[in-house]
Amino acid sequence: MRICSHTMATPDLDLAGAIDLSARLAFDGIEIICADDYGCAIGTNPAASEIDEVRTRTQDRGLTIAGLVPYARAFNALDDPARGDAIGAMERAIDIAKALGAAGVRVFGGETPSDDSDLQQRQFNLLVDALSHLAAYAGDGLPLNVENHPGTAAVTGAVTRAIVDAVDAPNVGIIFDPGNLMRLGGTDMRSELAVQREAIRHVHFKDVVIGGERHLDPAQAGRGQVPWQDLIADLTRTGYRGFISTEFERRWHPDLLPEAEAGLRHEKQFIKNAIAASRL
Repeated sequence: MRICSHTMATPDLDLAGAIDLSARLAFDGIEIICADDYGCAIGTNPAASEIDEVRTRTQDRGLTIAGLVPYARAFNALDDPARGDAIGAMERAIDIAKALGAAGVRVFGGETPSDDSDLQQRQFNLLVDALSHLAAYAGDGLPLNVENHPGTAAVTGAVTRAIVDAVDAPNVGIIFDPGNLMRLGGTDMRSELAVQREAIRHVHFKDVVIGGERHLDPAQAGRGQVPWQDLIADLTRTGYRGFISTEFERRWHPDLLPEAEAGLRHEKQFIKNAIAASRL
């Protein structure tokens, strides 16, 4: 199991600074947001020189680009132009990921489905068709990973697994995010892991406090309710070899989390200790 940082953790740095910090803290890689509204990211239409600079900087510092994180999501939209725009945006993200040599790309499981059961099935089919197209566009060499995430169709482990199984492409897997699943009302994260296990290609690591001021506040690792010791033990026991990414959410919660360097150092050490304990 390899440990990578995530640029979600470093809103006070530019991307070059986040790469340098990740190398200084001896991470194995870095997961990079792809967006135009965030300073610690690569843009959605970067110049070739920018791509070359990011790729070279990470390579020179011994880091793998563990994943690219774009934000297109309307893959199940009933509106054809909106769906086409999302697919086009994702194709551009795939092109950027390939140029960077990224190990994978985060994919949203569409938007929140309609409450109407007939429309839900239609949206599910549209989502599967869009992801199947994107899987073919990416090719077998670039994994596309559907994240458990609010505001999408992938709001439980079972539904996320159903989406991936319906796409049935070797390069489409799952980003397991138990913090998000708890925010969505999940209570048994080991069961959520088990139902997705064979399809998990990437893991997002963050802790949350149940019953905080905002009901589910972010927390430093070990100070919330996500059972990470058990989950890392389960992942280790079943042979998981992918990245676990410190999605330390300072981008969204700078007032609730410590500054990036101290926070990331703590998250990484917690993961290393949990991996070591799981092997005893």
